Amino acid sequence: MKIAHLPTTARVTSELVPDVQLTHGRAVWVLTAMGFSAGVTPITFNHYIKSLRVLGIPFARSEMGTGVGRPVRYSFNHLMELCVALTLRVYGALPDPVLVGLIDYRQELYKLYRRAYIEYATGLGTPVVVTASHRASFEMSGVYLDLRIRFGG
Repeated sequence: MKIAHLPTTARVTSELVPDVQLTHGRAVWVLTAMGFSAGVTPITFNHYIKSLRVLGIPFARSEMGTGVGRPVRYSFNHLMELCVALTLRVYGALPDPVLVGLIDYRQELYKLYRRAYIEYATGLGTPVVVTASHRASFEMSGVYLDLRIRFGG
């Protein structure tokens, strides 16, 4: 996985990105509200999130609490990393090399997540008219994260 470095006029600073520190339950609630748990029971979804944690998503080993009474807190970056992993899961593919890439390039991806937040609604991105057959069209614009993952097979 290679991360492209794109020029930007936005200054990426931690002060501009929300400083959230969510419990596991609140993080699961946010992800559920975003639609990532569709089609599975709450218990199954919670198990899936916890199984990703065992694999190193979204926390580095050093971020995991030590023992009982030290629960982990999900930051903005942790939620974004989970969103990327869960989006790939929705498409039926989350191969090990992608998980390794998310972990290996975590710090670079964090910068991209923050940049995407800062640039949201700045008017960047050429408007595109989307039209589905037999449906009304709508306009879409903005910027997005393209991990350049290509499926073959």
